[in-house]
Amino acid sequence: MSALLSTMIVLFTIIIIGYVAAKKRIIYGVANSVFSNLMLNVTAPALILSSISSSEPSDIPVNIFQVMIIGIIMYIFLIIIGKVYAKIMPLNEFEKPVHEVSMVFGNAAFLGYPVFAALLGQSAIFVSTILNLPFNILIFSYGLYLFTKGIEDGKANLKSLINPAFISSILALIIYLTGIKIPTILSEIFSSVGGITIPLSMLLIGSSLAEIDLKYLFKDYKVLVFSIIKLLVLPMVVFFITKGLKLDPYLIKMITLNVGFPAASMVVMFATQYNKSIRSASIVVFMSTLLSVFTIPLLEKILFPLI
Repeated sequence: MSALLSTMIVLFTIIIIGYVAAKKRIIYGVANSVFSNLMLNVTAPALILSSISSSEPSDIPVNIFQVMIIGIIMYIFLIIIGKVYAKIMPLNEFEKPVHEVSMVFGNAAFLGYPVFAALLGQSAIFVSTILNLPFNILIFSYGLYLFTKGIEDGKANLKSLINPAFISSILALIIYLTGIKIPTILSEIFSSVGGITIPLSMLLIGSSLAEIDLKYLFKDYKVLVFSIIKLLVLPMVVFFITKGLKLDPYLIKMITLNVGFPAASMVVMFATQYNKSIRSASIVVFMSTLLSVFTIPLLEKILFPLI
């Protein structure tokens, strides 16, 4: 069994535990909101800093500036794909922002961190944060714009854009570029606090899924079409593009998986706040997350031997 498949099985098991815990009312009420805030503002930033404090420059096998440029190009490409997809699919005005934002923004943090660490090593978490620097800016500007068309107060603010995860990504980049040595005690703190992120995020996904009425899961064919494109077609297309451009195999794997991650949970938060088909948003996140447990190892098995 590959390290990636083993990791996906572990993550899926924790998701199931979160689902059962929510159904049994062990996790209930505002717990999901508390978990989400804790991860976004405390544990995920610590995990990012831990990834660089425990790595030497020689552990990073790619040019970080190249990664930054590729990240910008990647998100421009995804925005174009999202626009085309939203025009072609017969989506109503409430479903359209849900599907379009989900196509652009995947769960590259909470699901991406353990996947990249299993496949490419712990230092890949740092590289992933650099690749996804545009995420924090775009999700609270372009993503918010799609959900708030016609709503006067739907404006991104500086506080949303400059959040702890974004700040820790910049700090990690500075540490990497300057070669600053993190004191051992701080490194251990970052590691201990950051280590909570992955299991807690899987519990959050599971407990969130418990709020969905399962009878709606397979009734919406548009969600299934979205999942096939997002999880299989898009990463395959990107794989052959990056392979044709002769990028470093490390980057090919990272970019391919990055565009093939399931919809970001932020989609549900936006849909809830702006009344844009909350059920559709929840099902999109649920279905894509569930199917990704199988599609991510499948991509590794089928595509990566071709590099």
